[in-house]
Amino acid sequence: TGWDHRALMDEVEDLIRGAFTERARAPGGLAEEAALPFERVTYKEAFLRAVGVDPFRASGAELAALALARGCVVPDGSCVPPERGCGTSRDALLNVLLAAAVEKTLGFGRP
Repeated sequence: TGWDHRALMDEVEDLIRGAFTERARAPGGLAEEAALPFERVTYKEAFLRAVGVDPFRASGAELAALALARGCVVPDGSCVPPERGCGTSRDALLNVLLAAAVEKTLGFGRP
C-alpha cells in the first residue's frame, strides 16, 4: 500500500528486467535492449502518437470516424457516429482504438 503508479511501474520494470536479463545473456539474446530504460508513455501520449487525437478531448463522433477509417469493427454500432442516446459509448470506441491502433505501436526499439 502507499504506492503510486510510478512506484508500480518501477516494480514491474525491475521484475521484467530480472527475468529478461538471463535470456538476454544467452547466445543470440538481446543484451543491448535489456539494458535500455523502459519507455513510459501516458495514455494521452500514446493516443496522440498513434492516431493523432487527444483521447480526453475527442468527441464520440471523432473517435467513431477514426475507428471506421482504420477498418475497426465498432461495437454496438447501431448509430455511428454516436449521437445523443444511441450508438457506441466513448469508452468502447477508445478501447477499440487502443486495441487496433495504439497498442501495436508500443514497445518497439526498447522495452
